[in-house]
Amino acid sequence: MMYNTLMSTGDYKVLTMNTKAEVLKELETLIKEKGLAKSTVGRIITNDPTFVDRLRNPKTDIKTKTLDATWRYILQERGQLKLDL
Repeated sequence: MMYNTLMSTGDYKVLTMNTKAEVLKELETLIKEKGLAKSTVGRIITNDPTFVDRLRNPKTDIKTKTLDATWRYILQERGQLKLDL
């Protein structure tokens, strides 16, 4: 059974199989809508200009902390969240 959310199980979080795909889809939509450079977005989120390209690689894992930072960035850019990353 697959879920589309981040589930908390005790002291750790379990990422679902399609969470990475969801964040990539939202991030690419944001980049296209705002006309942002993917290297700039990668530097802002992880201080890595190749982050978006690495995220596209199906073999690349993403840590919960990085996933959270990516979602915060997306929400902040859309004006739905007011946080400093």
